[in-house]
Amino acid sequence: MASRRSALASQNEISGSEPLRELFEACRNGDLARVRKVVTTQNVIARDTAGRKSSPLHFAAGFGRRDVVEHLLNLGAVVGARDDGGLIPLHNACSFGHAEVVSLLLKHGADPNARDNWNYTPLHEAASKSKFDVCIVLLQNGADHSIRNTDGKTALDLADAYARSVLTGKALQVENTRRRSCLRRPGQAVRTAC
Repeated sequence: MASRRSALASQNEISGSEPLRELFEACRNGDLARVRKVVTTQNVIARDTAGRKSSPLHFAAGFGRRDVVEHLLNLGAVVGARDDGGLIPLHNACSFGHAEVVSLLLKHGADPNARDNWNYTPLHEAASKSKFDVCIVLLQNGADHSIRNTDGKTALDLADAYARSVLTGKALQVENTRRRSCLRRPGQAVRTAC
């Protein structure tokens, strides 16, 4: 577990050429004007060479910089880019409770069930830190609350008692909504995707 935590914590390390260092710092600080000045369609997929090989999108998502995230995505940033720990930018946004960024990443195709090197999903990240609003967004967008990490724990197992009750209720509500949408309605064919 310690190595997993250090993978998340090393987001402050930045290395590389001066323009890349400037890009990563601007993403971390939410300086959209500076990002616009230094980002290109080539360096939007650059990696932090001193840390865990995070992309500019990892930095912007982890620090909750919604406008920067949107700009990077519009320039071609890879929403599913993995760092050395296997985390995608969605893991970072969930870990730090940035619900608006989570919604934006999901809208751009981020996988709500992506697993890092320890089998943690974005829901594990949010639940373990009691980020309820993020958990709800994830569950409403297809997050699977039954996935187990390498320790055999689900996201609900990692949540504290209060968080477990909130998340269990929300997971059941989302599941019931899915089931109701699968029921045959008069005059409609049965949906086979259920």
